Order: sequence, then C-alpha cells, then structure tokens
Amino acid sequence: RVLTPNDLKHLVVDEDHEMIYCYVPKVACTNWKRVMMVLTGRGKYSNPMEIPANEAHVSSNLKTLNQYSIPEINHRLKNYMKFLFVRKPFERLVSAYRNKFTQKYNTSFHKRYGTKIVRRQRKNATQEALRKGDDVKFEEFVAYLIDPHTQREEPFNEHWQTVYSLCHPCHIHY
Repeated sequence: RVLTPNDLKHLVVDEDHEMIYCYVPKVACTNWKRVMMVLTGRGKYSNPMEIPANEAHVSSNLKTLNQYSIPEINHRLKNYMKFLFVRKPFERLVSAYRNKFTQKYNTSFHKRYGTKIVRRQRKNATQEALRKGDDVKFEEFVAYLIDPHTQREEPFNEHWQTVYSLCHPCHIHY
C-alpha cells in the first residue's frame, strides 16, 4: 500500500542534521523527543532533561514528516538518515498498561478506555467501575486488545499500536 501523510505523523524531522526519528510510545520516546527538541532548537532548552515530560509531547514543539508536501516528504525519506527504537512487544504492552491504568492521575485514560474495557470485559462490574474505569485488570486490558470489535470501533491508541503501523518499517528504509 502507498503511505499517506497521515501515516507519517510519528516521524520527527530534524532539518539541520538531516535525520528523521520515528517515535514509538513506551520506547523512551519522551526522552528522544526531548533530545530532538534540543537538536532542532524548538524550545528554550539546551539540556534535554530540563524539558518537562508534558512539554516534550506538545505537537507544535516538533516538526513531523506529515507537515511537508509530497515532494518534500519523498526527498527527506530518500536523503535523510532515519531511525527508530523498539522494545520487546510484551514489555511495551505491560509498560503501557502500568502507565495508563495503574496510575491514579491518568483519569482521562481511565474515562476514555478504562470504562470501555470494564463494560466490555467484566461480568458483574460495579456502577463505580463502569463510571470511573480506574481499576482495569491486565487480563481485561489484553482481552480488550485481542477482541476483534476493538479495532473496528476505532484505531488503537498509539501506546499499544504496533510499531509496524506507527513507523512502517516495510515501506521506509531505516
């Protein structure tokens, strides 16, 4: 299949160093986004570790490949060095679960995904669990991911989307 600009939103471009980094959530992407912010000069920092984590995820702080015209995209894909980092898939999945479903501050994830997971996967769920979605079990999370209805409803969240669908390594020569 032919890639569309929307397929390229995870590819961060550094013009000065002629490189492209494809970020994969739960694979040190916050730190690598910080590094890219320093390298590209997008931001007021010279030390990547001084950049707050939430600032590293502000989309306007980094330029992604989907923001270019088709000829500019093709030029960069052909001429720039491209790289990504991967992690064992199960470890990445466990990390996503722990980060998004066991931390009490992640109420937006609990509401958006946790309530849906509890509703679909838990028999005899309490009204509180159905309302809050803040006590998702790992088994419920995995059952939700392997349920064919899940991706028919909406695309996977980037935190558990496959590396293949985020970075397209069969189409892009890293």
